[in-house]
Amino acid sequence: MKIFAACILVFVLFSCKQEVQTKAKISSSYFDLSQYFSQEALRLNKLHPKVNKTVFTNGSAENKTITIKDWQNELAIFKAADINKSSWAGLFKEQVVGHTTIISTLSKKIPVKRIEIERMADGHIAAVKIYKFQDNYLYQSADTLTYFPDSSYEIKNHQKIRLLKEKVYRIIGKF
Repeated sequence: MKIFAACILVFVLFSCKQEVQTKAKISSSYFDLSQYFSQEALRLNKLHPKVNKTVFTNGSAENKTITIKDWQNELAIFKAADINKSSWAGLFKEQVVGHTTIISTLSKKIPVKRIEIERMADGHIAAVKIYKFQDNYLYQSADTLTYFPDSSYEIKNHQKIRLLKEKVYRIIGKF
């Protein structure tokens, strides 16, 4: 009886360990946008680049040259598009075309529809493009996020809320 109980205990312990390893593997199965943009924010916080930032809202534009003090906050929208959620595991298709990795899904429940990571010949990232789309009875939103390290970033948003006027904005930051 004691041997039987010990065998069950060993089996349970090994099962738990295996489950933890599987979850860890799933959580980092796609390109880790969160980690990448956290590292970029740290790098840019150290460099303190001047940014020529233009904001377009429904046809009007405002331009300023600024120094961004909190790059974590500035790049938060990019970081939030991370697709490494355990509930989304296996719902994306990944393909490599030349130096570009394309990760996409057709799932209606996932707002991030496509991510394109362009690399230079030496493997460094040249650009990250993120396409998001949400649609339901009350709300429709389409975002295009583009980031070029050491150069610029762009955020485009087009949203329509039922019974309200359509809203379009675009932010371009060049550093």
